[in-house]
Amino acid sequence: MTPRMWKHQREALSFIDQRLTSVPGSGVGVWAGMGAGKSRICLEAIRKYALKRVLILAPKSVTEHVWADQVEAWAPEYTCLSLGSGSVDARCKKIQKHADTERLIVVLNYEAVYRKQAIKVLGSLKWDGLVLDEAHRISRPGGKTSRTVRRLAEWIPFRLALSGTPISGSQGPLGIWAIAAAIDPRVFQTSFSAFRAAYTTPTRWGDHDGASAGKGGAVTPWKFHNLQDLQDRMASFSWRVETDDVLDLPEETDVVRSAKLEPAARRLYQELENDLITDLDEGSVTLSNALVRLLRLQQLTGGSLRPDGKDDYVEVSTAKAALLADVIEDFPLKKSLVVVCRFHHDMDVVERVAIKAGRRCYELSGRKNELRQWKSMSTAGHGPVLAMQIQSGGIGISLVESDTMLWYSPDFSLTSYDQSRARIRRPGQRHPVTFVHLTIQNSVDQYIYAALRDRTDLVETTLEALRR
Repeated sequence: MTPRMWKHQREALSFIDQRLTSVPGSGVGVWAGMGAGKSRICLEAIRKYALKRVLILAPKSVTEHVWADQVEAWAPEYTCLSLGSGSVDARCKKIQKHADTERLIVVLNYEAVYRKQAIKVLGSLKWDGLVLDEAHRISRPGGKTSRTVRRLAEWIPFRLALSGTPISGSQGPLGIWAIAAAIDPRVFQTSFSAFRAAYTTPTRWGDHDGASAGKGGAVTPWKFHNLQDLQDRMASFSWRVETDDVLDLPEETDVVRSAKLEPAARRLYQELENDLITDLDEGSVTLSNALVRLLRLQQLTGGSLRPDGKDDYVEVSTAKAALLADVIEDFPLKKSLVVVCRFHHDMDVVERVAIKAGRRCYELSGRKNELRQWKSMSTAGHGPVLAMQIQSGGIGISLVESDTMLWYSPDFSLTSYDQSRARIRRPGQRHPVTFVHLTIQNSVDQYIYAALRDRTDLVETTLEALRR
């Protein structure tokens, strides 16, 4: 028997119905926190309106398996075509082959949608519905994906955006324009430049609320105003709920474990940091260049660094690897663990440490997807380690087989951080969860963790901490 929908899911469906009935031709945004069941809301809406052919655009990490499982659970009468891998041409041929299926849901990753063949095939078919999963992925109005999605959406009658964080990343509130333009252009009825002028004022870096990427990756800071009007317009076409307001989630504990760099590594780190501080004080460094140099500092604390002009990384420290080994030793061998990394070479370190500790290690990253093997071994009680790259595992998957997540190297996105945490603290988790942050003393690691903890702008907070 199909489980009854949660109260907030029924409320979301009611809002969708009310919006589409009162404003014919409009679209809807559903902003629901991680684990709140956005996919079921979406699928129940597809069933309610008897949509025959639906296109779901999603991040690659959730395209292949997540949506297929959700369709099987909540809309089994539909055929789900999950197309997250393979050449774009091969995936387009599969879409054409199944085009006459009576009830069809095609799931395609955002990175493929703007390809020439995809544009041709998707544009040749009549779609009854368009769903943008993690809709903030189209928030950059000038990006190829965003422009393609907006053009495609013009011809599709049912349009639904899903996200836990519709306002995220460097775009800040500016990012909502592209989402609204795809889902319901009448909400703002203006170009992006006019929208930006209505809600922002350019200002100098260091005294701003957000940033917008311009040509060449340059970053222009903005001061926001008229936000109440922006919020009112958002509320007119979207429904929102926070995870903690509707779900009984387990308690969470954050732990920080620290280590010291070896003398030689400390001297190298200090040299790089001092050079950055000097350039910041002299005003001779751009924000984009500062980001690159922060990355080098973070790579060094993880143990590896790529010398200038070289292709390969060299090991400069084992301090954090030893710290990881020490922490892993504290857990029973049958306990599954997740270790979050930003860089591939950090995941290589995790694998070596795990194997040396007598554990199997699996990887979820841009180069490997061994999630199912990790889940299988976890269920069997073998206590494997999952080395998870934050860009690949931060969205749409469940890792409740583990109640412990270790942070080896986070990125600079608070949104990615929150979403990654929600992989283990979500419905289905039966134990209190623990997040262990591995840091190097007196380094960029501690500044990044402090910014994440205090929920402040990571880059600006970290740079200011370095200067102090």
